[in-house]
Amino acid sequence: MNRKGIMTVLLAGCMVVSAGCGKDAESKNSISNEYVKVSQYKGIEIEKVEKEEVTDDFVMQYMESQLAGNMKEVTDRELREGDIAQFNYTGKLKSTGEVFDEGELTLGSGETYVPGFEEGIYGHKINETFDMELTFPEGYGGEAKPQLSNAEVIFTITITSIKEKEFKEINDEFVKAVSEKSETVEEYKKEVKEEIEESNYKNMLIGKVWEAFLKNIEITEYPDERLKETQETIQKQRLMVMEQYYGVTYEQYLEMSGTTEEEYQKELASSAKQYLKSLLAAELIAEKEGLELSEEEYAEQMKVYAEENGYSDVESLLAENDEKIIKETIFQNEVMEWLADNCKQTEGKEDTKE
Repeated sequence: MNRKGIMTVLLAGCMVVSAGCGKDAESKNSISNEYVKVSQYKGIEIEKVEKEEVTDDFVMQYMESQLAGNMKEVTDRELREGDIAQFNYTGKLKSTGEVFDEGELTLGSGETYVPGFEEGIYGHKINETFDMELTFPEGYGGEAKPQLSNAEVIFTITITSIKEKEFKEINDEFVKAVSEKSETVEEYKKEVKEEIEESNYKNMLIGKVWEAFLKNIEITEYPDERLKETQETIQKQRLMVMEQYYGVTYEQYLEMSGTTEEEYQKELASSAKQYLKSLLAAELIAEKEGLELSEEEYAEQMKVYAEENGYSDVESLLAENDEKIIKETIFQNEVMEWLADNCKQTEGKEDTKE
């Protein structure tokens, strides 16, 4: 899934959790604590999942994305189109000197800026600080910041990182750099094809098992402080998405979506309960089965998560996402994999009636 896809999922409410619980709450592998009951988690039965073949075109698309993602640091030249850069900025109104925005952003990873902004950064070097004058388009800033419409502004920018593609094309040299098994392009195509098919199979298996597992969860009581904290975390993540990916404030989002404050808060509370429900169940299983991740393992998984979701590094990932949500996602993925490893695949389940 790409970055925008990940963000959209988080904006929509993080994780959808099915309602209901398993029929046999007293089964031999049922577990519970003061907050949650799980009627079954070992040996969950699902219909057999088959591997699906991927096309050669898909394999090439994957390799091309790898080519684009292999970057190296640049320190000896100016920033140019095609590079990826990180920079700090402060935006001020030219007329008054009022600061209207400041922070850290990335250039070159699909971001969209006002006309002239991107072009104004090219040609500068790392650690260089410079001013850029622009005029915002009419309507920029919306109702939240009407003073920015047609405003002449000055951005003070410091480039903190420049990276460029390490390889210009897919060739044997590129393959040797990214693969521990293959030495030629043809060998690597086969390797990638097998890996994608295995990954797709695993994801489908995990998805089906998790869907079945969620029906076996029953909440006894939500821990008040954690529910409040979860709601705050989800809202923090959503606000980041609104601002960084859609360029709107919370108030603008409500207006654009036709949602009242009351409706939004009700949906947010529901999403927090859904998210916490699955997390509490995952924590219960992890405690029962001794599943845990060290800080080193979390750090390694963060790198993988960043790469899989189109970020240049972990710093870029955490600049746009709440670290707590990312860690909880990694943790739940570990539990989901354990459930999949311990499930039972059948050729087909017959309908049963009590």
